[in-house]
Amino acid sequence: MALVFAFVVASIGGALAWRVSRPKEVEVRSLVVLLGEPPAFDRAAVARMMAAEFGMKARFGGDPALVAARNLARKRWPEFEKAFGAREGEDFVLKAPVTRGDVTEHIWITVLHMDGGVIRGRLANEPYDLAGLRMGSSVEVRIDEIDDWEFLRDGKLHGYFTKGVVEGRK
Repeated sequence: MALVFAFVVASIGGALAWRVSRPKEVEVRSLVVLLGEPPAFDRAAVARMMAAEFGMKARFGGDPALVAARNLARKRWPEFEKAFGAREGEDFVLKAPVTRGDVTEHIWITVLHMDGGVIRGRLANEPYDLAGLRMGSSVEVRIDEIDDWEFLRDGKLHGYFTKGVVEGRK
């Protein structure tokens, strides 16, 4: 892959938090990898810490700037579909809500297949609190649920509409 890994490590009750970055990108995604949860480990506390660090709200619906970015991503979705279908690029990922029980997380998904209105892929980062799911778990989402998308073509990042909102809050 074209990813370059830059690690910023912080110990939080047995967890390691780091960022995955591409060249010239301050941050593309954040990951939390659990190294065996100790009895007192609080996943929700890690999620709050990561959200605070990256200046994001848990839900798109509560933030007008993120809603506008999501709407732009949905409007420009045909660009992603065309590039993915023609395999004109790499690292095709999208952000969409994934729900398990009563917990919903907006999470990055590596796209493997698109058929009609359904996208199949694998979680591109470790979920904070989705029971039974880990980075790499298979998931399906509907196209009308997409919050954001991105891919690389000729070294240039396309999409990632929420980047300006997130970086503007740091």
